[in-house]
Amino acid sequence: MAVPVCTPSSRRLSRLVGAALLLGTLALTACDSTGGEETTGPPLVPLAVGNYWRYERDYLGGAIRDSFEASITGEITFRDRGTMRRAFAEHFRHIRDGSPPEFTFLRGNAEGGYYVFGGLARTDTLLTSLLNYRYPAKVGEKWPLVRLSFSNERREFYRRDPLTMQLVAKDEPFVTPAGTFRCHVYKFSFKPSDDVLEEWDVYEYYAPGVGRVGEVVRGQMDDRVINKLTLYDYHLNGSSPQ
Repeated sequence: MAVPVCTPSSRRLSRLVGAALLLGTLALTACDSTGGEETTGPPLVPLAVGNYWRYERDYLGGAIRDSFEASITGEITFRDRGTMRRAFAEHFRHIRDGSPPEFTFLRGNAEGGYYVFGGLARTDTLLTSLLNYRYPAKVGEKWPLVRLSFSNERREFYRRDPLTMQLVAKDEPFVTPAGTFRCHVYKFSFKPSDDVLEEWDVYEYYAPGVGRVGEVVRGQMDDRVINKLTLYDYHLNGSSPQ
C-alpha cells in the first residue's frame, strides 16, 4: 500500500533543512501516522543527540575494508494527527575520507518498532512513515519492508520496491570489538542487480538498548559471506522517551 506524502510541507522544509538541524528542532505537520503511542520499555535503538556508532565493513573476505560513522545530530518535532512526535536526524559519514554527509535520514522509535520518518537534503525533503524493524516481535514474524534511499543522480529521495522483513532469531550472540551483544536478528533478501544470478540474504543484528551492532550479507547459492559490518566503537548519551 502506498504511503501518502505531505508534498507542500516537503517543499517548504527543503528550504529550512540547514537551520532546522542547527537549531535542533523544527515544528512540522505530517500527513502520516505511526499508528499510536510510543512503546514502553527499552527502545531497539537509543536515540539522543550526540549518540554515535562506528563500524567497519569487510568486502570479499576482508580484501576491501571501509569504515563509517552513524551519528545523531539533531532532533525534530512534528505534529501527527494531533500528537507531537519526535524524530532524530541521523548522519552517515566515511571516517577515512572525512567527506561530509549530503543528506539526513529521520529515525524514530514509535508504536510497533523502529521507523524511518523521512529524509532531509538541501535539494529534496521527503516525509513518510515506514516501519522497518518490528520491536517487540515474535521469531518468524514477517512484514513489508520499504527502504528509503537518496539518488545521487536525481538528488532526491525515493522509496525502493517493497521487500519482506522477518525476525529470525532473538538473543543471538554477536561478537564485535566493542563487546559481545545479545541480538534480535532481522533478515531480508534482495537481488543486487539484474546481471547477478542469485539473491543475497541480509542478516541485521540489533541489540536492544544499543542499536545495530552488525550485519552479514550472504549469497544464496553457496551461503558465502559477501560483506560483513561490525561495530567497533559507540557512545550513547541516552534515548528518546518511550
